[in-house]
Amino acid sequence: MYRYNVIAIGEDRATLGSEPSASIAAYSRGRYLSWYRPLIAHICCCPQCGKSVFFTALAHKPTLEFTNFFGVEPNKKNDCFLEEAIMDGPGEYVCDETEGITRVEDLPKAKIKQRSRKRKKQMCPYCSYMAYRDKVFLRKLHDLGDLASNRPIDLLVAYSQHCCSKCKKYFNADLSDLADPGCHYTRRVVHLAVRLVVEDGLPYRPASWHLWRDHRVFVPWATIQNWVEATGKKS
Repeated sequence: MYRYNVIAIGEDRATLGSEPSASIAAYSRGRYLSWYRPLIAHICCCPQCGKSVFFTALAHKPTLEFTNFFGVEPNKKNDCFLEEAIMDGPGEYVCDETEGITRVEDLPKAKIKQRSRKRKKQMCPYCSYMAYRDKVFLRKLHDLGDLASNRPIDLLVAYSQHCCSKCKKYFNADLSDLADPGCHYTRRVVHLAVRLVVEDGLPYRPASWHLWRDHRVFVPWATIQNWVEATGKKS
């Protein structure tokens, strides 16, 4: 007796979804008459050669007809694809390569990405006069890391400082889309850290490790505590 794994059920491409297996099943579905309902897609794996093949089961009252992708009935005597496959166990556990590091200096070096907020002229927030650029400064922000290279990401933002000739006041280019004033982390890092504590209920220290392990951004647990308490969600 052969066992089939059901991977998609539906009558057409829309009801089957966007999986590749559903696309194959929907293609086979269109080659048969509309009174074959519903369409059930299966996949069989050969334990000897490791290959796999897609099958479609076309349900028709009162019987259930099994055909392969090309509409040919599979040979149950000689076809090795129909033999029952044994599922392998879970993958091997591999700990994080940075686990056990106690010094921030020993963590992987951050990748630098350039960002620009330099403006030649900008409206003065005090008197609405268009002020010219006076100087250019750099600000470094810690962002969510690069999971492909397992390295943190630092944004090096070049922003302009303007001097208003009308009210004689200085102001900087707006960086509120990236980070809050005086903060060394981007807004999305702050929001993610707060959600880990408020929504997921993680303590501050595990939340700090979670940010580094899964997002490659190091945030001290005391900093996370300050962010959470500032929202008033947890004391």
